[in-house]
Amino acid sequence: MLFDVGAQGRNLLLNTCFLLIALCGILALVPWGSLGADELSRLLRWLALPCLAIALVYELAMPSGYNIRVDLLLLVPIYAVVLATSAFRWVVRS
Repeated sequence: MLFDVGAQGRNLLLNTCFLLIALCGILALVPWGSLGADELSRLLRWLALPCLAIALVYELAMPSGYNIRVDLLLLVPIYAVVLATSAFRWVVRS
């Protein structure tokens, strides 16, 4: 488990959301259009929306007593990559 905040259900939710956000970051970095998956590349223009929804669930599930959030050192760059690649796909229209 990546996170252990005490409650088993909250741990499962936080860990699942964290892994889904990491998966969104990986999906955003793969150049699907050049691999012949043009439909998938067009579909991934919308990747920022589910990533945002997962991030909101993640942030709402995080207990308020955590002042030092080391997880944000990983999450903020992933958010930036997903947003930038989604914007790039919209501009280029690949």
